[in-house]
Order: sequence, then C-alpha cells, then structure tokens
Amino acid sequence: MERLTIHDIARAAGVSITAVSFALNDRPGISTATRERILKIAHQSGWIPHPMAQALSHARAESVGFVIARTLESYASERFFFAFLLGLESQLTAAGLSLVLQTCTTMEQELEIYRKWSGQRRVDGVVITDPIADDPRAALLRELKLPGVFVGEETAGFPSLVTDETGLIATLASHLHNHGATQVIYVGGNEKLLHTKRRQEALERYGQDYDLDIRIVICANSTESEGYAATRELLSPSRELPAIIYDNEVLAVGGVKACHELGVSIGQEALLASCEDSPICKVVSPNITAVSRDPSLYAITAAKLLEEYLTGSIPRSCTCDVSQLVPRESSTGVSANTPRKPTNWGITTR
Repeated sequence: MERLTIHDIARAAGVSITAVSFALNDRPGISTATRERILKIAHQSGWIPHPMAQALSHARAESVGFVIARTLESYASERFFFAFLLGLESQLTAAGLSLVLQTCTTMEQELEIYRKWSGQRRVDGVVITDPIADDPRAALLRELKLPGVFVGEETAGFPSLVTDETGLIATLASHLHNHGATQVIYVGGNEKLLHTKRRQEALERYGQDYDLDIRIVICANSTESEGYAATRELLSPSRELPAIIYDNEVLAVGGVKACHELGVSIGQEALLASCEDSPICKVVSPNITAVSRDPSLYAITAAKLLEEYLTGSIPRSCTCDVSQLVPRESSTGVSANTPRKPTNWGITTR
C-alpha cells in the first residue's frame, strides 16, 4: 500500500497543503475546526509522518523572505527598491543566508505569502517595508511565530529600523522656502503608508511655523502618470511661486513633463523637488533637486537587526538617517532678487 501524503489529506479535507502542514506540525494560522478536521482525517487514514521530512521541517531554512506588495508600475522605475535589494542581498550573503523574493499587489496577497512561507518553513524570518497604522502583518507574524524586522517605523515586539521622515521633509521645505516659495505642495504616495503620513504632518507643521500655504495631494500608486496629472491640476498662473515636493523621483518626472507642456518655467515659475534621488533626477532637464539617501544602508542595517533576533537577542530598534540635500536647477533657478527668508529648520535625529 502506497504511503499517504499530505496531498492526499488536503484533497480529502478540501483544504490547501499549507493548511495541512499547519495542522500536522501544530502551527498557528488556521481555525480550530479546520485543524480538528485535518487531524481526524489523518488519524483515520493511518497517516504517519516521514522521519526525514519531520526532521527537515524543524531545521533552519537559512533564508530570509522579502515581499514587495505594489503594482509593477509603482516600483519598477524607483531606485529605492533596487538599492534596497542590493543591500539586503549583500548582507544576507555575508551572513550565509539566502534571499527569497516575491511580489504581489495587495495586502491580502502579502499576508497569504507569509502564511505559505511559514507553513512550508521556507524562511527563518522576513523583512517588512511600507509599514501602515495597525499593521496586520505584525499581528500575523506574532500568530505564526515568524520573526521579522520592520523598516520605517518602530513596531512593538519586533526589531525595527526607524527612518527620519520629519527631518527629510523639513530639509526640503526649508530649502524651497529660502528660495522664495510662497506655497508648498506635497504630492504623496499611498496615504495608508506611515511614511506618507509622517511627511504630510511634518510639512503641515512647517507651514504653521512659517505661515506658508500648504497643500497635500495623494497619488495612490506613485506613478509618473499620476505625478503628471497632479501637477497639471495644481499649477496655475495666479500663484506667486508654488513649490512641489514629490514623494519620489518617478512622480517628479511626471511633474517635469507637465510643466514643460504647460509652458511653466521650472526653477523660475515653479520649484520642484523629490524626496528620493536617483540618476533619473540628473538626466531630466532641468535636473531635479532631491534628498539623497542610501537605501542599501537601510537594508544592511535591517538585515543585521533581524540576524540578531534570529540568534536569540532581544529585538531592538535603531534610527538610521543618511539624508543629504542635493540642490539642482529645478529649485535653484530663481532670480537672485527673490527675497529669501532665514530659517534654522533642518534635519533632526530622534
């Protein structure tokens, strides 16, 4: 008689292989009723775990998982994820770990990937980016007992890398203000992301402190076409000198295109800047002012925090600020006669 497999049990129970693995290995992630049904079928069928497979199920996977849950258009041209992946891969390789990368487009799909990885013991831990309020990924990782590191926001119970979004946006706003901007507009990405919220709050505080007109526009997917559409709608000849801060360089490129089509002189009639720098900012005309950061350093630091956690250390958080303003033509082309207001607002470290 052929040996019964978990595939056979999954078919008999009408569930996924992952659910069977959770039940047979006494792991969280499925309901009590489903677990009892699977175990009953396994018992009645005389299922016996294979000793080698059982030993492997408790062994280290020696790999770390990373999921990018965005549309391809929203991250394919963005430097951040490319540099982040390079840094992550280099640090994990140095630690003798492999990187398991998967992409999807929704939070629900991302959560299912973690369930699958946990059930298959595919990874020892995961790297989480784009944190949101009441992040369901934190709750799921606790339930699955799957270690993780959160990049961008401190998360209770997990190692975390905190980025200084307040200092970043304050640096840009101060620069644009000093170059004569009378209105500052933030064209942000997904409003659910905490870094978008932090940047928005920082710009609103700056506007209150220096009596500037502040506007917020949200572009759900941070694409070039969204940056183009937002800029066309925002700009009009009636404003004295508007300045636009884009969430990333992809949105900023769309803004440059819109200005060219509208006949708006960038650096003279409108000031543009990006929260993220990349070679794209240097090759468009005019060059785009940006905040230069090293996402690979974020990834390396995050990987080290996760490595510590996997070896039994208490999870810890650290702040990583490697921002530097790179002024270029898109914000510095204003006439020397434009009045400049002094300010001592700059990058702050928590």
